[in-house]
Amino acid sequence: MSGASMLQRRFAAIAMAVLPLFAVGCTVNGPDAPPQAPPSGSENGLNLPKRPHDLPVAGLDEARACQLITPEQQAQLGVDAGAPQAQAGSFKTPGCLWMSHGTPTNLGATITVAPMGIADAEASKSSSPETAEQYAIAGFGAVQGQTPGAEDLGCFVDVDAANGQTLETGVTWLGGPHLPNEEMCAKAKQVAEFAVGNLQQQG
Repeated sequence: MSGASMLQRRFAAIAMAVLPLFAVGCTVNGPDAPPQAPPSGSENGLNLPKRPHDLPVAGLDEARACQLITPEQQAQLGVDAGAPQAQAGSFKTPGCLWMSHGTPTNLGATITVAPMGIADAEASKSSSPETAEQYAIAGFGAVQGQTPGAEDLGCFVDVDAANGQTLETGVTWLGGPHLPNEEMCAKAKQVAEFAVGNLQQQG
């Protein structure tokens, strides 16, 4: 098995463990359920701004997901070109992963779209209080967090992308020196900012 294949397998295993995407609570709002209303004010512990409009995530496939970080932005993140990947769970969700190689700290970045509103997406997650935050990215509400007890392994940022759709982004540690938690989450936020900006240009 090639080194790249081994890193991809390791990335997938770690990502499923530390990026609590949507494996829990998937039946709350399945494909046939009515879409969730956009969060406004305080809802289910969230205090996010009203979504300015829907981002064009409907029908997003792996190929489109891999276009959400441009080559120039990949260079800023220090990652290679993206590889299409469907996240596993009760259902498959198209996404993309990018990995860094040969740097002191090796990271992976992911982007997926979960078919549920952000309130439902966050209801199935717990997050370390040290880095848990809520903020806006280009006017879209976002929730940042790390899995308690596994903070060293990654950070996620979920974005209220559209009615019944959550853009899920994150970074995962793959080896080398650990980054401080705040720096790990800053990189996850950067991934989310790139994805939102590129989706806005598509819309």
